[in-house]
Amino acid sequence: MTRRECKLVTFDLIIARCGSSKVPLVLCVPVSDWVTTPPFKSEPPPAATDPVQSMVKQWAGEIQSNAPHGNRVAASKSILEVDANYALADCEIGRSSYEGAIAPPREVSYYLRQAIDHDVCPLRTTTVIGNTIRSSGGEGVWLVDVPAIVDRRDGEGRAIPDDILDPRWFVDHVRPTIEGHQEIATAIYETLPQQGWIRDSSNAECVYTKK
Repeated sequence: MTRRECKLVTFDLIIARCGSSKVPLVLCVPVSDWVTTPPFKSEPPPAATDPVQSMVKQWAGEIQSNAPHGNRVAASKSILEVDANYALADCEIGRSSYEGAIAPPREVSYYLRQAIDHDVCPLRTTTVIGNTIRSSGGEGVWLVDVPAIVDRRDGEGRAIPDDILDPRWFVDHVRPTIEGHQEIATAIYETLPQQGWIRDSSNAECVYTKK
């Protein structure tokens, strides 16, 4: 059994035991920074020939250099032609398209997601993790859709959700800002009275003042 499979078994076991013990459970769908955080590690497949690995290394160096934007995107596309799973190339295309608003949001979202899923050192929320949490709802289990909380604007700053998590909500690759934590806490708080776990009071007030 792989480490990921062990974690999923443990996760399912926690949910099952909470259910059998009639313990209500609120799950937050996790989030991470898509735009400003590059993949932690990218590498060609071990089976790639030496010439291919050499070319990929050269193109990757260009992506990480101060080369013009067009050169970096061209290098990224060249890498993906020989290695469709190279996270850094996905990231460069997705991030450049997001910042320049030069591609449809669905295409940008695709590349940024791929950059996370193909990261050799996956320290951000992968698609598998997100889908696992989302599919864990049921009797006694409620979900807080954190991605919806941090997807309120598009790459041009307009108040339009575009299926790309807004980078302004993060202080690093996974940690939300203080304001982000406040928004998540408010969403959790609003879930509790709906399930009858607490009694909301008209005198209660949740105030956040940004300094």
